Amino acid sequence: MKKIIISMLLVIAMGFGAVVAQSTQSMSKKSESTMTQDKSAWVQVSEKKVSLKAGHDELLVKESNKFQSIKVKAGEQPITITDLKLFYKSGATQDISLNTALKANAESKTIDLSGGGHVITKIDFTFKTPEGMTSMRQGSTTLTIMGLEASPGTASR
Repeated sequence: MKKIIISMLLVIAMGFGAVVAQSTQSMSKKSESTMTQDKSAWVQVSEKKVSLKAGHDELLVKESNKFQSIKVKAGEQPITITDLKLFYKSGATQDISLNTALKANAESKTIDLSGGGHVITKIDFTFKTPEGMTSMRQGSTTLTIMGLEASPGTASR
């Protein structure tokens, strides 16, 4: 009788272990899927090679998606982005004081756009060469703007 009870408990324990393992695997797949979706929501809004000596430039945006957030990525040279001015399709503008030093190939923190989903038409930005960078190295770098698409139903400007 003891052997039968022990055998039944072992079968129940193995069944419970299989359910837990399957549940954990399913949760892991959901987590990976969510991460992939989040990553794929970031799209390149615009990119331009800028002269580090200029200190000011603008990017025209051909992408007509609505964005809730953006971030700036530096190219092959470090750059300090001081200010951004975003121009929206509606005619509204948004000034953003960034004051962020970006190392080569690094990106800024996520910049939330006020009010939700916006169609950006132009980005005007002011920048400076990082301190200690000699004039010999002050060539150019590529600036890339990435945008996080707004979820459907988000207000548009």
